[in-house]
Amino acid sequence: PEVDKLAAAAAVEVARLRSLLPRVHAVAESIPSEADCWQAYHRAIALGLSENRPAASEIFARLGNPSDPNPWQAERATQCLELQRLLDTPTEFRAAVARMIIQQRRALRLPEVAEPMIWQGEHDLSRRLP
Repeated sequence: PEVDKLAAAAAVEVARLRSLLPRVHAVAESIPSEADCWQAYHRAIALGLSENRPAASEIFARLGNPSDPNPWQAERATQCLELQRLLDTPTEFRAAVARMIIQQRRALRLPEVAEPMIWQGEHDLSRRLP
């Protein structure tokens, strides 16, 4: 059936991406530094997780002060400024990101995970989310 073909193709793509992006820093580096909007947001989170606090802080500051925000940008701006504040306490930053992962997985009706921490040791993405 088509659903089996789709699932098989998704599994192949997941394996490909995991080989291309084995560490959080690789994720950050895969997103162009001049990225804007959601790509910049994801780059800032990955930079924060890989402990490149100055670069993450710069992006969060930029996204935290949009020139003419619509409602979703204003909400994201508030979140970015909070994440920027947490960069100085890596444990709290990681906990905030973990909470966001849990909330997003719930919103997408994905299975719950006991511990969504995807960084281990040298920021290795060896622990995979289902």
